[in-house]
Amino acid sequence: MRLKILYTSISFILLLPCVIQIQAQQTETLLPVAAAKEYQGKIYTYKVPDQLPQPPKDNPDTPSPKPAGYVAEMGIAIGAGDTWQYDPVHRVRYWRATLDFGRRITTALYFSHFNPGQRGKLFLLADEGDWKGAYTHISSDAGQPFAIEPITAKQLTLHFEIPEDDEDFFILLSELGILYNVDDWKGFGTSGPCEVNVNCSEGAAWQKQKRGVVRILVRQGSFLFYCSGSLINNTSNDYTPYLLTANHCGENATTSDYAQ
Repeated sequence: MRLKILYTSISFILLLPCVIQIQAQQTETLLPVAAAKEYQGKIYTYKVPDQLPQPPKDNPDTPSPKPAGYVAEMGIAIGAGDTWQYDPVHRVRYWRATLDFGRRITTALYFSHFNPGQRGKLFLLADEGDWKGAYTHISSDAGQPFAIEPITAKQLTLHFEIPEDDEDFFILLSELGILYNVDDWKGFGTSGPCEVNVNCSEGAAWQKQKRGVVRILVRQGSFLFYCSGSLINNTSNDYTPYLLTANHCGENATTSDYAQ
């Protein structure tokens, strides 16, 4: 999803000397044609360390986003060197792999290269839940970095399917974003000690505006941070989806970080 991770389809404007506009993730509401959940494919085990890496401490006098997690290397080329399954009814082949974390964690998926082809579809299955996706060619410009928003699971199954004769795809899952446990003060519906909670009576006059507030997950190198922003309109009133956030949200992020 070519952006700092958001949960709605928006473009992103950062308060810097230049303006950066990034298109958000799009999915198609579909189900795998070969949707049997018992086949896991190849198992990849990732052991989450007991002591999670922490970002370096910033200057306490300088505003900074809240630490949210870290990025770990993975390196899975979807479909490469593994056994494909074939569905003769729908004339598609499909590939699966399962990430086994050993315990329930919240993770984001980072792809350094995402090109599912014109007809390829990527789905995710968290434990025994529902399928998530499909992530297709409309989700990202072919071959560009891509990311999928945080998902909580003990086991996460990746399912990629494509018509039997298609070869126009290459997808590389390069990294995992491992999120820290969220403290109560970071949770939705809460506020800091110096703020007025808009869900309390003092915020009665701001119920419409609060619907435009979002939490974003910012990547800066090997670490992830939480920040917030507001959906804003423009003078054309043409519903172009913009997000306004503070300079310190991603101040040290690279172009590659922004692309995810």
